[in-house]
Amino acid sequence: MPQGLSEEVSFYFYRVAQEALTNAVKHSRSARVEVAVVSDGRVLSMRIQDFGVGFDPAVERDGLGLVTMQELLKMSGGRFHSIRGRGTELEAGANLGNASVSAQAA
Repeated sequence: MPQGLSEEVSFYFYRVAQEALTNAVKHSRSARVEVAVVSDGRVLSMRIQDFGVGFDPAVERDGLGLVTMQELLKMSGGRFHSIRGRGTELEAGANLGNASVSAQAA
């Protein structure tokens, strides 16, 4: 992780990872989840992928987990996609130049 990471960016990445991993454990039935965090000094990027059952994001669900994830990812231009039977993947990013999460995702 880059030195001097702002509290805002740290908290954002923590919450995205927390929500993605919680959802993977509760719903994906995947035996494996991959988390990659990389930085080129200007942008910090995170990708989380499970290899589980996937879901249709257009289908309305009970609970706030998916809504929370969508709102968190909107902050960075991040994205997630899920394909039934093929798992779920999300990408999030933060511009380190101005320590803002309102940057483009990886």
